[in-house]
Amino acid sequence: MSLTIPELLRNTAGNVQLPVKAGKEVVISPKRIVVVGGGAAGISFLKVVREFQEQQKDLNWDVVLYEHRDDIGGIWYEQKNKPDPPILPESSIYSRLRTNTPHPHNTYYKFPFPPGTDLYPIHTKLHEYMKSVASHFKLESAVRLRHNVTSAQWIGNSTQGYWRLRIERPITYQESSDWHSFSPLNQQIIPKDATHETIFENFDHLIVATGRYHFPHEGNFPGRETWLAHRNNLSNGSRDIRHSIWYEDATPYVNKTALVVGGGASAQDITRFVAEVYQSISKKSIYPPGGDIIRKARLSHFTRDAVHFEDGSFETDIDSVILATGYELRVPFLEVGGSLIYDPTVTSRNTTHIHPPPHLPLTSNGPYVRPLYRHTMSLSSQFPPTALFVLSFARHPPPQATAVAQSIFATRLIANPALVDPHRIKLLRELEEYEERLRNIGLNPDVSGHRLVDWNHDYQESSNFQESLINFLMERNVTRLPLRGSNHTYVEDWRRRMDTNPSLVVTNKNWLELEARGETEALLRGREKEEDWIELLDCLRALDGTKQPTCQASTPLQPAYISSGHNSCVVERR
Repeated sequence: MSLTIPELLRNTAGNVQLPVKAGKEVVISPKRIVVVGGGAAGISFLKVVREFQEQQKDLNWDVVLYEHRDDIGGIWYEQKNKPDPPILPESSIYSRLRTNTPHPHNTYYKFPFPPGTDLYPIHTKLHEYMKSVASHFKLESAVRLRHNVTSAQWIGNSTQGYWRLRIERPITYQESSDWHSFSPLNQQIIPKDATHETIFENFDHLIVATGRYHFPHEGNFPGRETWLAHRNNLSNGSRDIRHSIWYEDATPYVNKTALVVGGGASAQDITRFVAEVYQSISKKSIYPPGGDIIRKARLSHFTRDAVHFEDGSFETDIDSVILATGYELRVPFLEVGGSLIYDPTVTSRNTTHIHPPPHLPLTSNGPYVRPLYRHTMSLSSQFPPTALFVLSFARHPPPQATAVAQSIFATRLIANPALVDPHRIKLLRELEEYEERLRNIGLNPDVSGHRLVDWNHDYQESSNFQESLINFLMERNVTRLPLRGSNHTYVEDWRRRMDTNPSLVVTNKNWLELEARGETEALLRGREKEEDWIELLDCLRALDGTKQPTCQASTPLQPAYISSGHNSCVVERR
């Protein structure tokens, strides 16, 4: 069942004070942890917990993951036949979407994609990969599909308490350790038209792993309704404005002129798929243009007969506007439970100098959820610091690698809360200093939100973010951490080379050129291990004249022929 944001809140708004004895009760174990969301972040947390439990044999944790859909995979699990606005789709994925990063960028340590997988695979391959991870690492028993968390309320104070979750699930649901017994392949267990029951469960710690691509941000463009109310005089057709979350394919835009607003990956994809298109961007996009695209300045406003831009220009032949304008960070079940306040007008402010410290709730203004220490741990005064962790709000690092680092950070602090300042003032002061540092370089944290910053001008913001989480633990003498990089560091060396914006752009450009010449199939053949794929990535970087650990490019930046053996990649002059 799909709902709009107001409906998500209205349907449970009367249940903020949850009845203690309503529904089905469960016994609280010594340490109960709930993960909400079955995408990359949630699966990453389960994987880290499994590895931590193997390391710490006396770890007495009961961990469960709730996913409201009928399969794991998060946004990579495509929803066919998306609903019309304002009903929110289950996923922002569209039919022809390919990753814009090479698939090793989206993998777990030593667990590569299957041999022969296209380096930039279609989205279904990402979904298959996530399912294979859950199966291979035996994570299925912790997953509860079609369990929709509608409210999470903290019962307690800033030092102790528990989470009270309200969950809707199919009334025919059967508790089982067999993952496949309640998969979408077995409809007699969970029929599509099943009625639902409400249960209540208590947990010590809550992991929010719902992702950041669910609640569209459309912006405020004056005159929108006036423009929509009139037909296009040139094409005599009806007009349409919708966010890219509702985009499925180019069919609705045949014989129409569209305006795509935005310069990110989705905007670039859509401009390539739609035949007649303008693109409005706020700054130079890092993605190469495709097709016959007319670049425009930032969208300003609408009038009855025209779409206007900030440089004073306007267009009168536009039929449809696709807003690839990003997403807001909303967590409805926290909002309903009174644990997160959504207020578009809220701004960050320094409070650590005030005595006694004022109440500091967890808030979201859309782009920015605050206060999150290192974008992960809540410092809200409503509950203890280790009660709530949020994964995958940081932009735009490699999803799996970053979620793993955040999960390592969270699990070690859950295991030993004494590692965190009990009064949170020291950590909050560090967050305030970080926000002030952003302001000093011209960035407003309330607008830039959780975008990672390249402080060292070395394009290592993604790796440095992961490293900062592990360093926090190392500084507090946490041992047995997975340090796989040089010089006793966390991030693997190949990721430091590849997980940078210049490397990703160069690799993508070179691969697409080779693909257009029909030369990529041979490069995929025989690559099975992680090392084989890393070799290919380094080879593609070598084509652009960068350092060449495994390849030799005789003429960088010029057309080249690439031949691949089982474990080799050689660049030669054509």
